[in-house]
Amino acid sequence: QSVPRPRAFEVLAHLRATCASRQTRGLADEGHEWERLHSILHHIRALMLLSSAYRSMHGEQAQLPFSFGSRQAIEQSCLNWRQRLEADPGTATFLPLAEEILRGEET
Repeated sequence: QSVPRPRAFEVLAHLRATCASRQTRGLADEGHEWERLHSILHHIRALMLLSSAYRSMHGEQAQLPFSFGSRQAIEQSCLNWRQRLEADPGTATFLPLAEEILRGEET
């Protein structure tokens, strides 16, 4: 990870605000692109939150065993991530915290 986490969260917040602002002003020909960007940013935020929580429990070098799936709805990604955490004995103890985070991201 080349960007410090606090800075990455700050950049993400700015991108999400810009995306929301553009969607509100709603240029019809750009709507789909901004909707897609919003979805990607939502996924990134969820992964960043999960990664941050996981590292706080397991050390800064710990890596989550799943990847970014921006072509899916966030609800489907959250379900896939939950199933992956449940299936891996090494991450099963992280599941309750992950579920709390993911519940917040699905809304």
